[in-house]
Amino acid sequence: MSQARGPYSVSMSEWMKTPIRRSKNPKTGLIEGDDSKCLPSNPGYRGISTLKVNPSHLVIPDVPIRSSYDGNNEYGDRRPEIALPGGFRDGQLMLRETAAQGIELLNQYVSEASDGVYQIAALDGFRSGTRQAAGFTRLLRQQMKLRDLTDTNALTHLEEFLKAADVADGTFSWVNLATGPQLDAAIVQVKSERHLMEQLEAIAAQKVIEHFDPALVEDEIAHYLTVGANSGIGHGNGLLLNCENNAHAGGGACDVFVIRTAELLPVNPVPFDYAGPEAGMDFMEKDKNFDAYLQAARSNQQLSNHLSALGFQSVDDFKLSDWNEMRDAIRLLYHASKAIGCTYYSAEVGGENWHLEPGNRVYDPATGDILAFEALTAGLHADSGNPGHTLQVLGPSQYAVWGAKTAHEIARRLGLQQ
Repeated sequence: MSQARGPYSVSMSEWMKTPIRRSKNPKTGLIEGDDSKCLPSNPGYRGISTLKVNPSHLVIPDVPIRSSYDGNNEYGDRRPEIALPGGFRDGQLMLRETAAQGIELLNQYVSEASDGVYQIAALDGFRSGTRQAAGFTRLLRQQMKLRDLTDTNALTHLEEFLKAADVADGTFSWVNLATGPQLDAAIVQVKSERHLMEQLEAIAAQKVIEHFDPALVEDEIAHYLTVGANSGIGHGNGLLLNCENNAHAGGGACDVFVIRTAELLPVNPVPFDYAGPEAGMDFMEKDKNFDAYLQAARSNQQLSNHLSALGFQSVDDFKLSDWNEMRDAIRLLYHASKAIGCTYYSAEVGGENWHLEPGNRVYDPATGDILAFEALTAGLHADSGNPGHTLQVLGPSQYAVWGAKTAHEIARRLGLQQ
C-alpha cells in the first residue's frame, strides 16, 4: 500500500509543546474522543456493526508490559490482589497483530520525541467478557461505597445505584445484555414489581425534553437489568451478556501509561482506572486545574496514594513544575498516538487519558505512509478498528473489524480462562 494521507499536522519536535485541543468530531457530533450514544443516528460504539469473522492473530506487543488485571500494577509492583478473572493462564497481554505493531511504533516515537526520557508501558489489551464485567463491578462497588449503598439497600435507592453504575461505566464499561427469552422474562418480572417501576418511571421522567416517551421507561428497565447482569445485584443477576462491542473485547484497544525510562515510574496525574475529571485527556491544559487537582488530591485517597507511589512525600510536594512535566507527557502521548492513526477515549468531562485504539492501518507521522496494515481487512474496511475507533474515524454506519466473537475464539485456543 502506498501513501494514504499527508504528514501529521504537528511535527514530532513540537509534540510536547503543543496543547491538546479537542474539537467537535463531525462523524459523531460529539467532542473528539467521545464515542457515546448521542442521537438515534449515532448509537455509540456499543451499537455499531462488527465483522463476525476476522481470524487475525492475537500477539504480545514488544513493549514494556504491566498487565494490571493479571496482578501487576502501573508502578511496577506485583500485586496479585488487583487481578481480575477471565485472563490467560500465564497472564499474557495480547492485541490484534496490527494493533500490536501500532503500539510498538508508538513506543518508538514516544522515546524518539523525548530523546529517550520516556517510553510507554502497556497495562491492558484484549479483555474477555468475563474480565470486562468483573472490572465494571469493581468500580461500581467503589462508587456504591461512596454513596453508602449496599447490595441490600441498592434497590430502594435505585437512582443513586444507577448513577454509581454510570460513573463506573465511564471508566470500565459494562457488558451489554444478550437478547432472548431469559431477558424477556426478566423484563416482565421487573414490570410486575411496583416499587421498582415507580423508581424507574421517576428516573425516566427526569430525562423528558419535550414530552414523555414510554420508551424512556423501557430504556431504564434495560439500564437496571444491564447493571444487575454485570454485577449480580438485583433482577439482572444471572442474565446472559454479549461483549461483542466492548472496546477491548476484540483485541483492538490498548491501555498505556507514559513512564520515565530511568525510574520506570508513570508520568500521569492519576492512577490507572481512576474515575474522575482529572483523567480527561485535556484536563491538564486548563491552568486553573492545577489548584483544583491539589485540592482533590488532599481529599481523595486514590490521588494522594498515587502521588505517594510516584515519590512525593505529601500533596504539597507536588509543584507546578511537576504538573507541567505530566502535562507535556500527556501531550506527547496524545500527539504520538494520533500521528500513527489511533483514536482515544475521553468524554466531555473525564475519561481515560490512557485508552488508545489503533486502526487496521498504522501511519508514519512524518510522511503519512502506511507502516503496517491488516491484510485481511484494510482494503475493504480501511482505517477501521475496534468499535470506538471505527465510530470516531468512519462513522456509525461502517463495520468495526475487531469485534469480540473471533477474538474470543482465538483467545480460547491460546489459553483464555473464562
